[in-house]
Amino acid sequence: MLDFDLDDDYDTALFFALAHLTQQQTRRPKYPTERVNWDEHLQKELYQNSFHRTYCMSYPSFMKLKGLLGDKIVLNGARSTASSGTAPIIPQVVMACGICWLAGGSPTDIKNAYGLTVSTVYRLRDLLLDAVCTTDELDIRLPDLSNPSEISKFRADFEKLSSSGVCKGCVGVLDGMLQRIGNPSVACAEGQVRSYFSGHYNCPGLNVLAMCDAFLRFTFFGVLNPGSASDRMTYLKSRLPAFVDSLPFGTYVIGDAAFPLGDNLLIPFTGTYKLDPSNDVYNFHISQLRIRIEMAFGHLNNKWRVLRRPLGGKLATQSQVLEVCARLHNFGINERILGGVMTLE
Repeated sequence: MLDFDLDDDYDTALFFALAHLTQQQTRRPKYPTERVNWDEHLQKELYQNSFHRTYCMSYPSFMKLKGLLGDKIVLNGARSTASSGTAPIIPQVVMACGICWLAGGSPTDIKNAYGLTVSTVYRLRDLLLDAVCTTDELDIRLPDLSNPSEISKFRADFEKLSSSGVCKGCVGVLDGMLQRIGNPSVACAEGQVRSYFSGHYNCPGLNVLAMCDAFLRFTFFGVLNPGSASDRMTYLKSRLPAFVDSLPFGTYVIGDAAFPLGDNLLIPFTGTYKLDPSNDVYNFHISQLRIRIEMAFGHLNNKWRVLRRPLGGKLATQSQVLEVCARLHNFGINERILGGVMTLE
């Protein structure tokens, strides 16, 4: 028979419990970091003519975007000071961290460049993502069918790109894109993990459906289906069919053969039909415009290089990252148009 003292065991258990609680309550002191001096950093970037390369836009555009985002990227001063003992991070640094991450920067490199912690980098990134997604001026909008002058402008822009102005009624070109992601968790995928695996690309992903104008600006951008879904399924799930069916007579949208042919949705001939000379000419002219959406995707991935690697995190965050990249894509093109840098001539 075992011989033990209940009082001794109780005292021992109490000792270890108190030691554990004491250890939990003792926080490790923060390592002192020196935050970047934004004014000095800015002067250096402007002097070296590297601001645009670092932040994917000119300094005037950067400040214009800051004005659009407004108070949404302003940190709580009292809370920041109480937490870190220093002045709160200014909005310019919030934007800088978020934009650098979207441009493909490593959180560790961003941390070292701005004197922050990795957790703070992600917190500032999320703040920028939320701000961009909730700013009305950055919304991605379909052409306004109630505005004839706007529809005429879309048609005229595409007509300039068409050989001999053959395609006179195009108001948009659409296509799908697969964005690679990490394997989603069972909880995030609601038990449908396999539905996110694309057999065509042999990787998990999200199906993105987009339409753009002649200047490569997105007029529709939706993350609507997991990677296994076809472009046709995603199109039918979106609000684009209602828009296309409502187009005035003589106007149309151009897609590839994955989309359903309709009076206002043109697709190319495939198979033996494309061997007919007249059909081949038709294919040439609509492909001449349809390439604009491929160019838009290429421009999107080339500037916002976070999309070049599989996105991680929650599915909701991945969709938000894609939408933010598309909104900033449009913002950048609008700035180039206003600056006279980008034309269709």
